[in-house]
Amino acid sequence: MITQHVVSFGDEVTLTRLPAGRAEGYVWLSFVAAGSGETKPDEGWRIHDHVKLTWLDGSAADVSFEGRAGEELLQLFDVTIRDAGYNTLTIRYIEDGRIIGLENVPLPGS
Repeated sequence: MITQHVVSFGDEVTLTRLPAGRAEGYVWLSFVAAGSGETKPDEGWRIHDHVKLTWLDGSAADVSFEGRAGEELLQLFDVTIRDAGYNTLTIRYIEDGRIIGLENVPLPGS
C-alpha cells in the first residue's frame, strides 16, 4: 500500500512523509517540511530532532544517510536506513521532547 502521512509541529511547520521505498539493501524515506510564520524548516530545523525511526521490535533503525534540499519555507529531507528485513517501520514524531505522532509504515516488498 502506498501511503503518505502528515504531522503538524505547532502552527508553523508541517511535515509530510512520502511513500517509503526499499531497494539495494536500504529503506528510503523522504519528508517534505513546509514552514510558515517565524519558524522556517531551514533555520535550525533538523529531521533527526523530530523523527525517530525504530523497527517493530523496538530496535533503532540504522540511519546511514540524511540529506536535505530546498528553500526558506520548503525543505525536502531524505533519510536512508539499512534494511533489517522487517515488514514495518515505526516512526515517532517528536516536538519539544514529547511524541506528537506515531505511525507504523508497511514497507514495500514485504
